[in-house]
Amino acid sequence: MKLIDSHAHLLISQYPELKTEIEESISNLSYVLNIGWDLETSKEVLKLNEQYETLLPVIGIHPNDSNEMNVNETIPLLEELITDKVVAIGEIGLDYHYPHNKRKQMLSFSAQLDLARKYNLPVVIHTRDSIEDTIEILKSFKDMKILLHSWSGDEEQTLRVMDNNPNIYFSFSGVITFKPHNNMKDSVRLVPQDKILVETDAPWLTPEPHRGKKNHPAYVKHVADYIADHLGIEKEKFYKMTIDNTIEFFGIKDAS
Repeated sequence: MKLIDSHAHLLISQYPELKTEIEESISNLSYVLNIGWDLETSKEVLKLNEQYETLLPVIGIHPNDSNEMNVNETIPLLEELITDKVVAIGEIGLDYHYPHNKRKQMLSFSAQLDLARKYNLPVVIHTRDSIEDTIEILKSFKDMKILLHSWSGDEEQTLRVMDNNPNIYFSFSGVITFKPHNNMKDSVRLVPQDKILVETDAPWLTPEPHRGKKNHPAYVKHVADYIADHLGIEKEKFYKMTIDNTIEFFGIKDAS
């Protein structure tokens, strides 16, 4: 059974031997959700999809690329990239970890949520040190399918997000495999099984037993295996569950 990596960045800037990396990924996985973070990488994931149909393009402006962004100029350019090949808008959201402009990030986030709603597309969200503002903004988008990527919120935050947004999904990355206790190990137990996805966020967040090395989409199996063991679910059953959830969330129509 071939898993789906619900979040990776198979881009030339991250993998100098990109063709080799892609071929290895698609030989091990049924799909990779290939995520852009600005206009140029969004164009790149669309171009790669023309060559590799199982690399599904997700386009958007990352919050760290929104700090100096003119929303009125950039959002129309992003909208021009939307085709029937685009499966979601992302990764978008808020990130207050590094130097940031809260106002611009919020404007960009809300504008891209509006854009996704206009085209009836699901949304992949990045939130870092910004969960309170993220929850507040999402209150106005309860009708939309939302995926919190590499979720690291605690139990209380997880419950609040689920209470506020009935269509919320959670994707867990390799961070959940790290040995020290972390929020994810508790939070994943609270998430309904039909709302759990797995990801790598490759080339970052490499799971055990490869932590400290560059990440690859094929390593999503380590994330899935860890969560299956943690939840006490037979691995093949958990694989199928996350595959079905990913297909449902992104509306992957030709999945067999």
